[in-house]
Parts: sequence; C-alpha cells; structure tokens
Amino acid sequence: MTDDWAPGERAPAMLRSGIRLRQGAPAEAQGHSSPQEAPAVSGLALRTFCRSLTRLRGAECLREVLARLPAPLAEALGVGGLQPEAWCPIAWLIDLHQTAQRVTGSDLRLSRELGYEGTRDNLRGSHRFYVTNGDTSVVLRRAPQIFSLFFRGAGLLQVTPLGPSRGGAATGHAIARWTDTVAFTDSLWQEQLGSCEAALELSGARVQSLSFTTGGRSGSPITELEARWSTR
Repeated sequence: MTDDWAPGERAPAMLRSGIRLRQGAPAEAQGHSSPQEAPAVSGLALRTFCRSLTRLRGAECLREVLARLPAPLAEALGVGGLQPEAWCPIAWLIDLHQTAQRVTGSDLRLSRELGYEGTRDNLRGSHRFYVTNGDTSVVLRRAPQIFSLFFRGAGLLQVTPLGPSRGGAATGHAIARWTDTVAFTDSLWQEQLGSCEAALELSGARVQSLSFTTGGRSGSPITELEARWSTR
C-alpha cells in the first residue's frame, strides 16, 4: 500500500490549513468529529512518534528527519517541544511519517513499527491505566478513549467484541470500526495497526491475525479491522 500522494509530497491543502496550535482536554471517549473542526493530532502523538523513531532508528535519524520537516512543524518540535495536550494539524503527523520513510529508505512497515513501539511505551508508562494484563476486555472497552487522546475531529472509533475475551476463555475476536476518518493516510492506518497489536499484547493476548477488512487506505471514510487472538 502507498499513500494516495507519494511519500515525500505534502499532504493535500485541505489537511494542512484551517487549524491553529491549541491547548485543550482530550475529546470524549468515543472520539470527536464535527464538520466545524479540522482534523487534529495531539502533541502527545507527535512526541511519541519522535521517541519511538529514536528507539527504533537512533537519535541521528530523528535529527535528520527534523531537519527536513516544513518550518512550522520543525519549530514546534524544536527547543522545549510540544505540550502533550496541544492540538496540531493532522498533516504534521503525516509529514513525520513520510519524512521518516524517505530518510530511512523504508516503506509503510516503518509506520506500523512506530505505532507498535509508541503504544507499548505509552501503555506501559503514564497511560497504563488503559490496559490490564490478562484481561483484554479492558483495552477493548477503553480503546475509543485511547484513540481520543491522540486524534480530534478525525473520526470516531467503536470496538465490538465478538467472542470470549476474559475469564477462562482461550480465544478472543473483535472488530474495530472507524468512521469519518477521511483525513487518515495509509501511513496513519499502518500506525493504527501496530498500535492495536501492541495494546492486545500488553493485555496478555497472543495475536493470531490482525487485518483490515474494509478501508484502511488513504481517504477511507469507514475502516474495519478484525482481530483474533489467544490468551493461553
């Protein structure tokens, strides 16, 4: 899969404008989307990306990525960095993914690795409240709230468990459904895929399969992801 616009090109203008850097509380638990609000990503997400890239590819790689970014984003990530609760244009995260792919010579697999690494970092640290080892039902129930920590005005997430996921059951099955996520690119969907994998593993699951059954591409208004796992 590739972004609808090639890696290295700017995101469409409609994603790059119409929003100011701002502070604010996370959106409601189900996510937040309204026609009056431009798609935004939290400062937490951008900081997580930078930490994860450093862990995976080293500090020199991050420095090279930052040097190639558009000036507003490079300045925001510069001295002092962004506050976690800041809300920024979602195009900034798209730029980070595309620039990291160019610098490293990687493809979309890097975005999935970054999503995995970042989620492991966050859910083992300050956001460990959202997962309980040995009980996947907790992270399934709280997944929409986790999504709203990172994205605002970018769509809604709903998770539906379809099989046993707690107690003595040895298997689990669930569907995650995102709606109104037209601002997402292939890179961001691969990041979500890695994030889902990490969240399930931190809940004690052994992921058997994890794949998009609908959407999961740049501009998809509806995306569904099916997950199956074992707990023994």
